[in-house]
Amino acid sequence: MADAGRRGRIDVDDDGSLVGTAAKVRAAIAVVPDGLAVTADRDCGVELEPAAAASNRYGIGWSSSASTPLGV
Repeated sequence: MADAGRRGRIDVDDDGSLVGTAAKVRAAIAVVPDGLAVTADRDCGVELEPAAAASNRYGIGWSSSASTPLGV
């Protein structure tokens, strides 16, 4: 369960622009303290920027090999 004060919604543009979605997600991540970030939606790319932010903050080895694509 997430505290209501710690949840946010990012509306994705109807044109499906990953550039626009990425900019909105980056702006939201910038104001969130370190901690767990959960993204949920279909195929609009909202999951890409949190992964990039984690790599930038914690380095390339921030995730276990079990959770990376194909275990690589």
